[in-house]
Amino acid sequence: MVIGLVISSYIIGKAPPPKVSIATPASSLDCRTQGPQCQFRVTGRLSSAVAGLEIFVLVSPVDPPGHGWYVQLQPAGIGGNGDWAQSPSYLGAPGYPVSNGDTLEVEAVLVSSSATYNGTALSSLANPIPDPEQITGIVTESKIVFLTVRK
Repeated sequence: MVIGLVISSYIIGKAPPPKVSIATPASSLDCRTQGPQCQFRVTGRLSSAVAGLEIFVLVSPVDPPGHGWYVQLQPAGIGGNGDWAQSPSYLGAPGYPVSNGDTLEVEAVLVSSSATYNGTALSSLANPIPDPEQITGIVTESKIVFLTVRK
C-alpha cells in the first residue's frame, strides 16, 4: 500500500516528516459567542501535503484546568498550497463556562488517516487524552500555542 509506505518512511526516519504549524490564533482568543462555550477557528501551514495524512487540532484548558487534550472533531481542511483551517474548535461546556482571562493550549497534530488513541479513532473520541504523543499514527506535532480568552 503506497500510503502505508509513505507514512512508514516518516515513522522509521528515512524521510523528514512534514512540518505543521499554527498561524492563528496566536496569543489571545476573542470569544464573542453567547453561552458557556467559545467557538473559534484555527489556521496554519503544512510544509508539504501527503496523501493519507490528516491534521487534528487539540485543545487543553489550563486555567481553569481541564483533564487533558480534547480532540476537535472535524479534521482540518488542507489546501493545495499547504494552508489549513479547522473550525469549529471549542472551549468550555455546560457547567464549565468560558470566562475572560481563561487560558488554554492549542496544538495541531499530523496523523495517519487511521490514527487512534487506545484503539478508538480520533474522530470518535469523547474523552480527553493525557498526552498527544500517545496517539497511534502520529507523524508530527506543531509547537504548542498558549492563549488567553478575551470575552
